[in-house]
This record gives sequence, C-alpha cells and structure tokens, in this order.
Amino acid sequence: MSSDGLLPYPKMVGIDWSILSVVESNGQVDIEEPLAEVSLQAISQNGSEQVPSAPDASFEKQQPHHTTLEKEDKESLVNANLEVQGADPSVRDSDFFTIRCIGYAPLRLVQFGPFTRVYFVRNKKNPAQECMAKVESYNENKRTMGIEARVYLDCKGVRGFAELYDRFRTLNGSRVLLIQRLGTDLNRIRRAHPGQSLLHADALKLCLKTFTRIWSLHDRSWMHRNINPSNFVVGQPHSDFDDQIFIIDFGLARRCREKSRPFGACPILGADAYRPISNYSRVEYQPKDDIESWFYMCHEFFNGNLPWDKLPHTSTVDFKVHCRSLGRDLLLTNMPVMFDEILEGIDSSKTNVDYFRISALLKAELAKLSMKQLNEPFSWKKDPRIVYRAYKIEQGWK
Repeated sequence: MSSDGLLPYPKMVGIDWSILSVVESNGQVDIEEPLAEVSLQAISQNGSEQVPSAPDASFEKQQPHHTTLEKEDKESLVNANLEVQGADPSVRDSDFFTIRCIGYAPLRLVQFGPFTRVYFVRNKKNPAQECMAKVESYNENKRTMGIEARVYLDCKGVRGFAELYDRFRTLNGSRVLLIQRLGTDLNRIRRAHPGQSLLHADALKLCLKTFTRIWSLHDRSWMHRNINPSNFVVGQPHSDFDDQIFIIDFGLARRCREKSRPFGACPILGADAYRPISNYSRVEYQPKDDIESWFYMCHEFFNGNLPWDKLPHTSTVDFKVHCRSLGRDLLLTNMPVMFDEILEGIDSSKTNVDYFRISALLKAELAKLSMKQLNEPFSWKKDPRIVYRAYKIEQGWK
C-alpha cells in the first residue's frame, strides 16, 4: 500500500480488451434503472426509517462493448486542432508524451483543469479501440487520481459508472487513468439548447437518472462532494450506451464517515453555484449534501439558470438561505410541485435523505407523461445540431 493509503498502481502492461464488459442500455426511458419499484402508497404506510440500498450490480445485464463505427460521429465536425479554453500548450505536450509512452495516440484534449486533463486517445496497436485518458501531473498536495481509481473499482459493473480499463504511474510521477470513452457533459448539452433549458420531459428523465447515480454511489459508501451538471455525461454517440447517463470525476470523493471530524475541519468544496449551505460553515460533508447539490442541478435543468447566478460569490450562501423561506418560490420556479417535498426532506435531514421516497416521487411524476413522451429519445439525439454546439462550447465557443 502506498504512502497515501491507496492501492499501488500496476506496472505498465497492455490491456486485455477481450475480457472487458460493460452494462447494456435497455431503451430510451429506463425509468426503472437501477432501483427497485417502490409505490407511493407503500412508502406512505411505512413509518419506519428505511436503510437506503441500491440493487446489486448482478441484476444488470452484461454484454461486450461494441462501438458502431459505420455512422458519422458528430464530433468529427469539430476541428481537432482547436484548444480547450485555458489550455497550457506546454502541459498538453507533456501529456502527449506520457500518453504515447503507454501505447496510445492522443486524439483531442477534452477538458483542461488545474491538476488534471482529459483526452480522447486511441490504441496504437488497434486503432478501432478508443477510450479516455485522464492525466494528473505530480503534485504533493493534490493527489486525487488514486481516490478516483478506488471509486471506479468499488463501482465496477454498476450502471452509469464508466469502465476502468487500466491505470499507470509514470517515472516523472504523473498518473494516468484509462476509462471507457464517453460523450459530452450535461452542462454543455443544456447550454447548447435554445434558451439554455431542457424540455420538461427530458429534464424529468435526467433528474431521475442523475439521482439514481448518486444513490448507487452512496450505497457503496462514497460521497461525491462535487455534484454539478459537468460531472454527468452522456454515453458515447452511436454506441450501445448513448442512452445512458454516467457520473464522473471522483477526485473529491470521500468515504462516508461514521464519526465526523471537528467542526470547521471540512474544506470548502465544489462549485459555488451547487455548493450545499452547510459546507460554507465547514461542517462535515454528509450524503444529503450531495442531494442538495443535485436539487440545484435539477432547478437548472428546468430553468436554464440558478436564482443566484448573477450574484457575487459572497452573496450566494445568503441567497440560498433566503430561498428556504421568503424566496422559496424562486427555487421552485417551473419545477413540478413534488420538488417542494423533496427540498423539505433535504433540509430536514442531518445525514441521509429518504432515497426511496425521492425515487418514488420522481417516478410518479414521470408516470404523468404520455407514452410518446416517455419513449421519445432525448432532444440531443433527435437534433445533431445540439451535440455540435455542445462540442463547440467544450472548445471555448459561447
């Protein structure tokens, strides 16, 4: 075991692609995944506290991953030489060298952060095999890649979690994760829509799918601690998984603690717009805080923005508190009525929320839609221009 308490990285060996398996998508709506069906009546009659538990991964149907290559990938419409906004060419060139050393050819820079970068890469020996490489430069104070690898290993085979293909540590201290190739994130997809808000049916489906991902993560004793639309992505276009929603970026994730740290010991985490109120006071992070961030994300799906988007960061927490009392209507604008009950459940909890209740409320709201709306593909699957705009946004276009 390494000094940071994580499992050691394996040697730089090849990937046995023949044994890789991933979860099969089962249609456009998939409103049952992966939770057990729970009726509203059964929940209301059971007054006892329920222990949240997502179904075991063995319930998921497994099949080998086969990417459809015949159809045109809309990403090819984007100039591969364009750079992600804020990218440092020297860091990018260093990453390219690292990626080539492990037997892959970098195709395109997808995301550039202060400590990690994400690239689309291709296996040199088999060009048909593409995946994503996440590279972390050596930094003694910021070592998040080991934690991310542990989450992927703990959630192996769970619907909505990318397959971890391999991991490496280079001689210069950089770490590389190779994971299943995915599509663009929900933040860029939302911004690519007219008015930057989603259709009502699409927003509802995404609320349930993203909630399910968080529930599955909590069920394996992990908290994400950075829930926002950028950390949920669609499956790779024209693949078996383009109807699925995946949760990514576990660099800030931590195990759920039985004993909390002293008050004030928790760092300020995540994006300010989606940060839970308790984290501003450095209160120990709890699973229910992930759900609070998820609620803000849902509001943005329906409205295209958050009530505090144009406020300075110093005023955000005060406005979030205001939205719990006199300004409550601002936080529930254009959202189904049942979100009021969900918000009440989040605010009244100290640790966990009633996952079964929230799931049942979301499913009951989806049941009000027509069969046509339920079975209709997401809007970005019907209109390729949305995907094109999303990838342009990825490269700095506004």
